[in-house]
Amino acid sequence: MKTILVSALYFLLLSNSSLSIRVKGKGYEGYIFDSSYNIGFTFPSQKTRYTLTPENVSQVEKIITEKIKTLNKERINQGNECPIIDKNLRKYKRQYVGFTNIKEEVVVWANFVWKNSHKDQLDKEIIYGSDGCSHFWNVKVNITTQELFDLQINGRA
Repeated sequence: MKTILVSALYFLLLSNSSLSIRVKGKGYEGYIFDSSYNIGFTFPSQKTRYTLTPENVSQVEKIITEKIKTLNKERINQGNECPIIDKNLRKYKRQYVGFTNIKEEVVVWANFVWKNSHKDQLDKEIIYGSDGCSHFWNVKVNITTQELFDLQINGRA
């Protein structure tokens, strides 16, 4: 019964918000942007947008924690003044956007923003950029297949 009430409250809050819902777990904190939020772009193979739950985010974080070091083996735009992302996961705030692909699998675009950067905007809008090195990066997570892919790390200015 408690789970049903928590889920109902979560969806009630989400449906009444035009922005996002804050999620926090062991080693991560971020914001879920629901399926009605216009992110300004679509993903290859996207079928529809999907509203994530805190449980989905927990799955995403588990997959990222287990697989990011392997995916990040080339450490592009990292080192010197730019953090090594797989060694500093706890220092990033996150933004989560869900969608389903043409195979009906749930895929999440997870956007990572360094520490207190853009802290007043994180819950209101998706943070975009082309530089800032590994202070800003994103990755896709297929929850259905447990796949981590399409790591994108910002360039150096």
